[in-house]
Amino acid sequence: MADETFAEQMLAKYEVLLLAHAGLKSASVDGRTVSVDDLEQKYRYWKAVVDAETNGVARTVSLRNF
Repeated sequence: MADETFAEQMLAKYEVLLLAHAGLKSASVDGRTVSVDDLEQKYRYWKAVVDAETNGVARTVSLRNF
């Protein structure tokens, strides 16, 4: 498997953050309090970047460890 791009790494980071803070209104990320809405917005942004990089072809994601 090829190395992950920066966009894929960021997408994975926001997936983990959203899963960890599901049902909450805010979260502490890197010492800052952010709203879950902001996390969702950033997730959608990085998802769009990854989709553009891969021409919309999704890679398989394993949720086994969640």
